[in-house]
Amino acid sequence: RPWRTAKGLRLGDPVARIRRLHPGALRTPRGFRIVSGILPFGRPVPYAVLGARLQGGEVSAFTLFVGAAGD
Repeated sequence: RPWRTAKGLRLGDPVARIRRLHPGALRTPRGFRIVSGILPFGRPVPYAVLGARLQGGEVSAFTLFVGAAGD
């Protein structure tokens, strides 16, 4: 089965569906930050734990950050 978020966002979905399913998602230059985290090293910096990349106004990929710190 294709990847999807717990709320049902899938590859190929339009931006309007991101906004409807994940109203707290933050727009970024590459897409949307669906789930945010804060890097605790040095100055706190927000990052996307789960992101949605866009191409042509549609979700083209999901990104996932795994902060294993070299483990």
